[in-house]
Amino acid sequence: PTGNVDEEMGERLFRLFRELNKRLNTTVLIATHDLALVRKARTDVLRLADGMVVRVHAPAEPPPAPGQGPAQ
Repeated sequence: PTGNVDEEMGERLFRLFRELNKRLNTTVLIATHDLALVRKARTDVLRLADGMVVRVHAPAEPPPAPGQGPAQ
């Protein structure tokens, strides 16, 4: 959601998503390749491969090493 906006606007959008999550008690799904954004998340991270969920983990966990594919 923040690929074509500057850093300040990206931060504002992320804060808005977090506020909507809290205020409406709803799930917010963000599809991104931005690991810095993922690390700011405070809930579960779902990793997808070929359209399937292959791993659910905490946002602080590092991604698998290159060439190792999705972690199970």
